[in-house]
Amino acid sequence: MALTEEIVVKPSPTTIWNILDYFLIDLARLQDNICRKPSLSKPLYQGLVDLVCRGEAGVLDNIGFGKPYYPFILITYYVLFHRHDLRTAEAIYRKLREAYENHPYSFDRDEECTLKLLEKVVEDFTALRIHPQKEYRGRLSARLRETAFKIENVKCFSAGWGTAFKAILLACLDIKKSLELLENVLREIEAQRRQAIDADIEIIEAYNLIENRVSPAIPVFLEKIAREVKNRREEVLKKQEKLLNALEKS
Repeated sequence: MALTEEIVVKPSPTTIWNILDYFLIDLARLQDNICRKPSLSKPLYQGLVDLVCRGEAGVLDNIGFGKPYYPFILITYYVLFHRHDLRTAEAIYRKLREAYENHPYSFDRDEECTLKLLEKVVEDFTALRIHPQKEYRGRLSARLRETAFKIENVKCFSAGWGTAFKAILLACLDIKKSLELLENVLREIEAQRRQAIDADIEIIEAYNLIENRVSPAIPVFLEKIAREVKNRREEVLKKQEKLLNALEKS
């Protein structure tokens, strides 16, 4: 059974941090359905729904933007790759970038790494948006692989959640490698889950997050999203295979 369905209980939404985690778990579980059926009526939660679903970035100013940064890093990923909303993703990224420039030591090593990964993607996607589509017609896949190459060169803490985030980004950019990357992410999360169970640890966390006491919402989000992206890739590959078989028979 998947990690998100088996043991993770959403935190009580009583503080800003807990509401952010509560929202992340809902976003991973419900995805775009969160726009139609949000499960919480608190203003911050509703503001995050408006941010993701309608691109209303006012919540970023209303909460006194600051640490923790990981919720907004993960939300930026979701808005960009699942909602396909570059404008909103860029707005969140710029807010994160401003915070990093003003207070670099307030970012932990995974937040710093994943922000650098987002930088490569947002800047490249923004450049693609500016140029006429005809310039990339027929070579978009190659252009995305160029972005993937930049991401591969960003170093993340080997035992942190940034490594899983990096693999998911690469899977979104390079379809040829996507299944292998996502299977590795899910295999590692499952291995960490089993190790935690064997050690009788209450909170199951992936990629050694337990040592840093990082929010359990992070591995929940990564595991659920990795499965979603993997399912999408498998559907695309099945359609391609079906098309090729039809062409061979014609």
